[in-house]
Amino acid sequence: MTTTCRRALALVVLMVGFSSLAAMALPGFSDQNIAAGNLNPTDTILVQQIRITRGASEIVTLSSITVQNLGTAGDGDIDRITVMDGGDVLGETTAISGLSSGITVDLGGFNMTSTTHYLKIYVTVGTAVDGGETVNLRIRVHYVSNGSTYTSAWITDLTGETLRKGGFDVIADSSPAAGYMNPGDADVVQITVFSDVDANGRPVQWQGAGTTPAVLVENLGTATTADIDEIRVTLTIGGTEYVKAFGPWAPTGTTMTFLYQDFVAAPPRSPTTGSSP
Repeated sequence: MTTTCRRALALVVLMVGFSSLAAMALPGFSDQNIAAGNLNPTDTILVQQIRITRGASEIVTLSSITVQNLGTAGDGDIDRITVMDGGDVLGETTAISGLSSGITVDLGGFNMTSTTHYLKIYVTVGTAVDGGETVNLRIRVHYVSNGSTYTSAWITDLTGETLRKGGFDVIADSSPAAGYMNPGDADVVQITVFSDVDANGRPVQWQGAGTTPAVLVENLGTATTADIDEIRVTLTIGGTEYVKAFGPWAPTGTTMTFLYQDFVAAPPRSPTTGSSP
């Protein structure tokens, strides 16, 4: 009889302990790995999203966040940081100096009305970037839960971003291997791929008129106009070829300029013979 009573008492104490732990549960924070990619000057782009969850019985108010950039972009590279929940702006700052060590963005006492919210962190890129600067934010959330004040652990963006100067973000050489050419030969000597791969959704426009330069070709080798007879340039844009037909190699110094109107959309290719490209 005595043993049975002791077991029942122990069970009651254990259940009280679990109830106390449940009441002390705090909000959860997790990064959603946005991976925005390349950012251009003047872009305002979502670079980090944090999922915040609370218990149904918790009363949680978000007071502010501390933002730190673990990358190399700083004051002048980033003009503004904006924090949103859905379509609502909770806070923003243009006081970017000190971003490498951490700056505060006031959220105005935002009350979590749902059990799950997503804090969206946007950066506005400046106009004086050199290109290559990196954005890799981490965030600490300062909040009040059931009347007590807390600060979350650091929530680090799982994938950072890179600032580009605009225009083409990636330029890659796909040229054939160097070889020998004999008098009268014609062959492809260079292939370069220009890619606009950034987060803003605005493509580089193929447009121009008059004396707008479209392509500059420079010879860095020793061949002169006596060695190079003619040159042809082909632009492939969105699967369509625009061709500047063979014409004399007539550079100014070492560089030859091709204008927008020099290029004509080529008809579909048909089988040809000979060695001309």
